[in-house]
Amino acid sequence: MILSNNDNVLKFYHNDLEVLNQWIKHIRVAIDYRNFFEHYKLVATIAEGQYGKVTLAQSLKTDEKVATKILTKNLIKDFKAWELFKNEIDILRLCKHKNIVKFIDNFENSEYIFIVMEYLPSGTLHNYLRSRNFEVHENIIKRITYQITEALLYLHKFGIIHRDLKPDNILIADSNVAESEIEVKINDFGFSKVLGENEKTNEGYGSYAFLAPEIIIRLPYNNTIDIWSLGITIYFMVAGELPFQGLSKDELFKNICLKDLIFAPKFKIYSMDMLSLIYHCLAKDSEKRIKLEVIKNHSWFRNFRDYEQLN
Repeated sequence: MILSNNDNVLKFYHNDLEVLNQWIKHIRVAIDYRNFFEHYKLVATIAEGQYGKVTLAQSLKTDEKVATKILTKNLIKDFKAWELFKNEIDILRLCKHKNIVKFIDNFENSEYIFIVMEYLPSGTLHNYLRSRNFEVHENIIKRITYQITEALLYLHKFGIIHRDLKPDNILIADSNVAESEIEVKINDFGFSKVLGENEKTNEGYGSYAFLAPEIIIRLPYNNTIDIWSLGITIYFMVAGELPFQGLSKDELFKNICLKDLIFAPKFKIYSMDMLSLIYHCLAKDSEKRIKLEVIKNHSWFRNFRDYEQLN
């Protein structure tokens, strides 16, 4: 073995490949290095994004299928993006709730970051609703809403705000069960943030159509923005359209901040309790917006025949 220390870089040489492999193995253990591809094989691309893609992968040991977010490091140009990805991994590690997607593992090498999560093949809430032409019984919408509320209560207890709650970021756990037993899980914590008890932020993150007014006008905000997004999501589950729309971003933002909430004609066949909940979720003044604890005990859920099953 030859040890070289030129240019402050330690280099090891040996003419026996087996000895070299043993050294590599020991060094990897010492620095806790693990190779994603020694544990999983990639199967197919599920989706692509600005910083990488989400793929279906399979465990080489158990054959379990997993969803893996693969982030390409050279596409991450600014510190804020790095901070968000670090937060995402930390938050996923922390969260252990039946209505939040399960974190499995993470890996990193010189080129990529791998975030391994449970694979839910039934897809998103958006696709579920669209496959049924947005003709979903009120009790099903009620069940889904209650589960999202439970998950948000859990997150907010730990100071976590999701900041991108929408039907595309809510996954169906299993579409093969009866609709009365359907379960959903909140996914994609790429914009999430941890805030202290009395802390606020004014960062402009989220999906345009689901942004609360205070984000748009850059007022300091807290976790009540997730309640606004919940209200938009309930409205969308019923109507198949958004309550505030616009032909441009500026028009959309103006309508979110200034336009009164008007219920689509389809809401005529739904209960006043549902409309009341949506209305109070979408209070433009965040101080007047309904609290999650109040939502959980809202009259819309009180007489629901499956209430006990939801707890």
